[in-house]
Amino acid sequence: MARRRSKKGGKGKGNKGQLPLLIVAVVLAIVAAALFSKPAGDSHTQKVDDFNISEYRSKGGSTFIGNKYRLEGKVENIVSQGNDRLVSVSLRGDSRERLPLLVRGGTAVNLSRGDTFLFEVDCVTGQDSAGLPVKGIMVVKHVSIK
Repeated sequence: MARRRSKKGGKGKGNKGQLPLLIVAVVLAIVAAALFSKPAGDSHTQKVDDFNISEYRSKGGSTFIGNKYRLEGKVENIVSQGNDRLVSVSLRGDSRERLPLLVRGGTAVNLSRGDTFLFEVDCVTGQDSAGLPVKGIMVVKHVSIK
């Protein structure tokens, strides 16, 4: 035989005690997500003015590994390497220095000499044709027309 619930100990009483705990848990989750999530502008992203090509060359790029940069530069030369392209870029404000950027085959962009682009790059370690490690390779993640 089924039992009837009494109005005194009905549905509402059990949920009333859990509701404040649920609200507190949701608020704590939101606060924790806000504190531990990265802001929209990544803390490693630097403007082209902060990127020092002389320091990059003198230190061999090893101190730049793992960082992300935005570089504004004019395309000076393009060399195809299989599906990838090696692009020589002169940075804004320093037309003497050239910076090599690796554009992977999956990056859909039409680069042409003489045009200026905004490159978002990651500095990584790679390998040369002999399999030896090469530190400080700038790999293009995104390109937009300037």
